[in-house]
Amino acid sequence: MRRLFQPWGSPVALLLILVILARRSESSVLCNETYNPCEELLWKGSECRQGVCSNPFEKGCLVGMASTLQDEEKKEMLYSFLNKYNPSQIRVCSSDDPPTASAQGLCVNHSTSSTDRRQQDELYADYKEVRILSQNWESAYFSAWIMQIILSELLHVPTTIESLTRNHSLHNNFYDPLSRLEYGDTDIWSALKRANQLEASDCTLVQQRDDDDEEYQSCGNVVMESWYGVTEETQRHLEQGTIENLVPLGAIGQQALFVTKFTAEADPTILNLHGIQGDANRHKLAATFKRPTTWRDYCELVSPSNCTDPDDTVAQRPPLDEFEYDRMHVPDMYTGHFRDTDDNNCTLHPDTCTGHIADFPCGWTSYVIPQMYHNKIALRSEGKEQSKGYTYQQLSDMWAAANATNSNLVGIWWTPEAIHSTYLGSRAEMQRISLTWPTQQCQEKRIANEDRCNYETIEQQVGVPEGSCDEAPQMLYKNIVKNMHTATYHPSIPEAKRSPAYDTIKLFSISELQQSDILQAWINRNIDKWGFDLRMATCEYVVDNLDHIESLIPRTYPRVVREGSVYEDPLMMSALAWATLATVLTIASTIITYVRRECYAIRYAQLDFLLLLLLGLFLICLGAVVTVMDPNDFACSLSLWLVVLGYTIQLIPAIVKASAIHKLMKAAQRLQRLDLPKTQLFGTVLGVTTGVIIYLAVWTAMDPRQRKNEFFIHEEEVTEHGQTIVTMEPYCSSSGAFWNFVALAWYCFMMLMATVLAFKSRHIREEFNESKTLFLMVYAHFLFLVLLVASLLFDGALPEAYLVAIRSFIYSTDSIVTLLIYFLPKFTAHNEPRHMMHRQTSAVFPGNHNQIGGSSSIMNRFSPDHRNGSGQPGSSSFFNGHNSAPQDTSSIFNANRHQQERSPSTEESEEKPANDEDQ
Repeated sequence: MRRLFQPWGSPVALLLILVILARRSESSVLCNETYNPCEELLWKGSECRQGVCSNPFEKGCLVGMASTLQDEEKKEMLYSFLNKYNPSQIRVCSSDDPPTASAQGLCVNHSTSSTDRRQQDELYADYKEVRILSQNWESAYFSAWIMQIILSELLHVPTTIESLTRNHSLHNNFYDPLSRLEYGDTDIWSALKRANQLEASDCTLVQQRDDDDEEYQSCGNVVMESWYGVTEETQRHLEQGTIENLVPLGAIGQQALFVTKFTAEADPTILNLHGIQGDANRHKLAATFKRPTTWRDYCELVSPSNCTDPDDTVAQRPPLDEFEYDRMHVPDMYTGHFRDTDDNNCTLHPDTCTGHIADFPCGWTSYVIPQMYHNKIALRSEGKEQSKGYTYQQLSDMWAAANATNSNLVGIWWTPEAIHSTYLGSRAEMQRISLTWPTQQCQEKRIANEDRCNYETIEQQVGVPEGSCDEAPQMLYKNIVKNMHTATYHPSIPEAKRSPAYDTIKLFSISELQQSDILQAWINRNIDKWGFDLRMATCEYVVDNLDHIESLIPRTYPRVVREGSVYEDPLMMSALAWATLATVLTIASTIITYVRRECYAIRYAQLDFLLLLLLGLFLICLGAVVTVMDPNDFACSLSLWLVVLGYTIQLIPAIVKASAIHKLMKAAQRLQRLDLPKTQLFGTVLGVTTGVIIYLAVWTAMDPRQRKNEFFIHEEEVTEHGQTIVTMEPYCSSSGAFWNFVALAWYCFMMLMATVLAFKSRHIREEFNESKTLFLMVYAHFLFLVLLVASLLFDGALPEAYLVAIRSFIYSTDSIVTLLIYFLPKFTAHNEPRHMMHRQTSAVFPGNHNQIGGSSSIMNRFSPDHRNGSGQPGSSSFFNGHNSAPQDTSSIFNANRHQQERSPSTEESEEKPANDEDQ
């Protein structure tokens, strides 16, 4: 027997006393190929596996019961309940299930999409698994299993059981294939701390199904039953943030002194302190409560034949090993025996004789010694522990022996608990003994638990009289790791996809009377007591109390998914119409530009440059159209490519041209010659666009934008079955946010470059009017970029579909404004006669020898002499081409790089104004 320590440092033993290796067990219903009693003894659906009967509830408690009920009305009601919450009827898979469990039809795996339940799968796929610490006593198992059934079968939340070792945890799962049960350890704090440190409190991050016990890391999100509230250790973990404030379970626990019912019936005074206190009652107690005898002691000290006589009515044989030596009762082998010893002999010891009381072992909390000492009750425990207590096995054997032999027994016990429930209604039913009324002062004066066995003086062991009162009833609590709330209500999780696990655990309640009913049902079944019977009692309780179970489910559950109609919304339809109008205007502008290509305004701005801008605008408008259409995976990627490439092809030429104008102005101010080839425009655009295409290709290959769904809950809309309606709206997204950040950074970089150039060129002379509209267009782009970034800040705050519509409006409006600012003035410009064109500044990007020229070069226009009106020519021209007509061809990007330069003197004589009017 291992020594047990209280996981909470609380003054209660009842949480711990079932930790015993003797209870490690598997299903006891054996079978083979020729003998298969599984369905007859357990339940329909049980099969013979590995020589034992399997768990018929492997697919789920509710579906397992519904398929076999004989009561048609109850069966119909159960199926109706199941269909309301879980149309698939079988439970959800967990990390304890083998990888093939879903394919075998044992459970539903929402993380693998299925065509017939795609909507439901996506709604539930992100629910994190919940791991419940089982503890090691039956009432805690019942609460853990009821919660596992609710979460796994009704709310689609994967749920497992944590018993601090790998095998114990697997075997204690309600859905264990072989209905095994292992009573594990109770050191809960390391498991809770680990879960609280994990992202989203997800224990699957540190646990794998095939871990062995050496590499296994215990991890649990919740303890469904803990005693005595806020103790010192609990308070420490509250302060450290491991758990949140304790939540009442609803049950009341009671640890007290109990006596067999037939003893109380014979002498009712025993149930009260005054009937057992003082020397006046010493002899009565010594005569009433004899010492229990171990099997070995009976054979060696009592049996005349040393238990070799088969006619012995107490022992059928001697014990065989050390475990049997100390047993107090073994069914069909040793009924148990109570006897008088010298300690009971009041004739020999009239002032010191005592009766017997059964006390807990070391490591469990008990106040029997102080209570007996200070209240002067002549009862003593005589176990082998330092505290004179007994092991749990011996304690449970004593109650069985007292019942079998009709012998009086008094001892410490607790309720709700299995042994207590075992004898309810029998003559050996436990009757509580009342001591002095418990007070807060008494609670504070109790001895420390460790002083029961580790004491130096008798005063240390018995404590002070003020600490010897009776024990008060205790509210039972639930312990929940603190980050479970944080993970559930994280802002990134939309309400419609929020797991119901946390709220369900908080709402869960069960009374001590309900626990007692489950314990009683388990005990009465008595077919596979330490295996399937526990599961059957739990499942029967759930089926018989559906109204109570439903009251534990949070509001807005269950839910049913419906296809949304956001793309038929007026906002989306308006965005589509606006994007279509922008596309039509762009196409019309392209046609007008080409038709009027000989007009001076278009020739001045250059056709090639304008067509590049219009191509970019066209792609953006197409992207705006595709963005607000009902998406599929191809459309999601297409809209991305259109918008990113569109802005690149539109803005890069504008940046290059703005940069060229800025360089031209600087060169003019320094009276320098500037030769910028036209191929620089197209080379830059081609190079940058190629880089963007490569980035988009990598993005699409590694993390393509795909159709995903956004869910919205409509709390006031419910079906006739009481299901809250959740609508599913599609949108496009990639898995990682990195790609979008890079694309946004690229937009910002282009805008920044264009804006800086616009700012630097703000003082260009009025007659160089191409720069005016160009930079006004850039500033407009900048404003729309600000709006686009602002829309990104609302991610999660507004439905994604509406944000898509807003962004489509931004793309379309940006394009239309660009057409109005930059292209409309060119379409409406007066077509001046050729003899007036010498007043306009030379074209920036000439593509042939038919350039629009003026009577003087830009350098001469901006020379100091010209500005001062001296009539003297500038020092040098920009450069001239070879034209048959006497017109200026000075430009920034000159296609005729091979032209011959002329001497400055010749240029000056040619560029000298003929008269004052030309000047």
